[in-house]
Amino acid sequence: MLNDELRKLFNGKRRRRNHPKWNKYATTGKKFIKEINKLNCNLVLDLGCGQNPYKGHINNLIGIDILDDVLHDPLFYQDMYCDIKNLPFKDNVADVVIAFGSINFGDDEVIDSQFREAIRVLKEGGRFYFRGIPNFEHKLYYNWTIEKVIEKTEKFNLEFFIEPQTIYKTNRKEELSGFDIRIGRTNERIYCAWIK
Repeated sequence: MLNDELRKLFNGKRRRRNHPKWNKYATTGKKFIKEINKLNCNLVLDLGCGQNPYKGHINNLIGIDILDDVLHDPLFYQDMYCDIKNLPFKDNVADVVIAFGSINFGDDEVIDSQFREAIRVLKEGGRFYFRGIPNFEHKLYYNWTIEKVIEKTEKFNLEFFIEPQTIYKTNRKEELSGFDIRIGRTNERIYCAWIK
């Protein structure tokens, strides 16, 4: 049911025809890509990749999403169509998991099940990069706070190597308005990274 509602929210939305933006946030832009590639990963999973902006930039990356319309766009597409709660990978196979704005929908039970699955596929010592949306009142969204990030860190026995912080989009036009005009989200995000 949640996935159907997410498809209604995002499928068919106007998408940019130019290359998807991997540098919307300076923190997860060029420096981030270099950092991941220096790890010489065998497998990087981008959970909820949307238009798969890191494809071709991060080595050995598989972009995963549930959006139907992305499958039919030859320019921007995920590599795998599946739900984060049921990833088709063995335990401990990914060197890095990226979840930028994807573990962001539903209640605590849904969020926890997605966390469990992301952690299950991540190798011991692997890195888990996260970006969540705070301060957005929408029935489908989980309202992330730094306190909730810390709570999930303790609950899932993770360790920060990048402490939770607030970051903002770098796009000047969107910064001025303070909102993502597509669905009214603010441009503020909570960003952190863990080691399993």
